[in-house]
Amino acid sequence: MSQTPKTKSLHEKIGRKTGGQPGHEGHTLHHVPHPDSVIQHRVTTYTCCGESLEDRPVIRVKTRQVFDIPPIQLEVTQHETEVKSCARCGVKTESAFSEDVRHHVQYGTNVQTIVMYMMHYQLVPFARTKEFFHHFFDLSISEGTLWNINRKFGTYLSETFEPQARNRLIQAPV
Repeated sequence: MSQTPKTKSLHEKIGRKTGGQPGHEGHTLHHVPHPDSVIQHRVTTYTCCGESLEDRPVIRVKTRQVFDIPPIQLEVTQHETEVKSCARCGVKTESAFSEDVRHHVQYGTNVQTIVMYMMHYQLVPFARTKEFFHHFFDLSISEGTLWNINRKFGTYLSETFEPQARNRLIQAPV
């Protein structure tokens, strides 16, 4: 049984330590003057004797800030149309759904945009894109639906975007 040879880095060692190098301007987080939220950690009793501090004035406030992404959650918007009947002739009239609401249940523009970003910019395969939506949004999206979103985007590119881009290029001053 032969051993697999160890891989060797092609990166040339130049004798520097890891991390920022002397003369390199570093980047770090800085406090912001107006945070999105504030959580106050109040002191209510003396640690030595247990006496209440509720009525005592605050001498000083110390702050720390945590930069984080808020929890991402799926938002479901219900669209409703009205049907009304004319008091005079009795004919019923119904309002229309907006152009982008075509099915009883559908994925919205933002879901479709993330699908396209994941699959075409990040080059994430169908199965992993499906896993991403399941893990981050608890959304079961099938590979068939991912394929349909891709097909819809391809149709948009070929029928709408490409002709418009071509016309703008032709009309552009050179």
